[in-house]
Amino acid sequence: MDTFMILVSLCALCIMSFLIVSLSLPPLVSKLSQVGRFRQDLHKKETTMVPSSGGLSVLLGFCMGIMLTSLLGLDQKVLLVVYLVTLLAAIVGTVDDFLNLSKTTMILLTLLIGFTFVIHYQGSTAVVLPFLGKMDLGLWFWPLSMLGIAFLGNAVNIYSPLNGLEAGLGFITCFGLSVCALIYGSFESAYALSLMGASLLAILRWDRYPSRVFIGNVGAYMIGTLMASSIIAGNIKVAGFISCIPYTANFFLRATDKFRKYTATVLEDGLIVADAPKTLWSMFILHKPKSERTVVYYCWIVQALFSVAAIAYSFTEMVTRFD
Repeated sequence: MDTFMILVSLCALCIMSFLIVSLSLPPLVSKLSQVGRFRQDLHKKETTMVPSSGGLSVLLGFCMGIMLTSLLGLDQKVLLVVYLVTLLAAIVGTVDDFLNLSKTTMILLTLLIGFTFVIHYQGSTAVVLPFLGKMDLGLWFWPLSMLGIAFLGNAVNIYSPLNGLEAGLGFITCFGLSVCALIYGSFESAYALSLMGASLLAILRWDRYPSRVFIGNVGAYMIGTLMASSIIAGNIKVAGFISCIPYTANFFLRATDKFRKYTATVLEDGLIVADAPKTLWSMFILHKPKSERTVVYYCWIVQALFSVAAIAYSFTEMVTRFD
């Protein structure tokens, strides 16, 4: 396909995924409410329970879009491995939503998902590094890929206690990385990332403040695994690293407190304030109360800046190649 047809088909599939999520969410939310699938909205003055596991609609929209890419003449081996690990992550996340698995169990399960990617991936083991040029990681590529998928799956999951944070960050990151993939000609990753981005944009209308549904662990692990596998399979590893710096920063901030559950203090006027920099989002309200909505906007802006930086790097690197 030429560039024009790629963009047209990409837009068409994204619109379809967006509509599937939008249409499937109302009955899903109703069903989740009927079966009692609620989680507490942590940063509200009154106890507020919100239906969870809305990420199942995101999975539906993404899967329908991916299946139709078989009509476009893309490399189905790449799309299949990305689809496979994303589906496995959604299954693991769903089980966690219902059974509340331990942290150790989730780490082991995400490592197994990474191992699944490794045994099915048939692409290049090389990476192009700034100032160093092309470097073949050889055997190191496989354990690093497995760890990368497990890391990002868990990193997305622990960057999530505010209304609209996960879905908004996921949409921004997937959109930015899809542009990077298009620049590099990694069309399979571009399609996968764009379809996930469109699905997340659809649920964001429900997940944003005040949330009417949470995407749940099914959504979080699915987002992280999809991003990691697309970054590796699409040969956008440096751009992916740049784009995911906020997730990495939050991960290490959480590590300082041994990943204990952390929530801000809700004041009488509904504002939230943090007493320690234990998460990336808490840095914006450290002894300075702000509304939950404002904190989420700040996090989105930070993520957007790193996504723009990743796109700028990709464009510059490609221009340099042709000089």
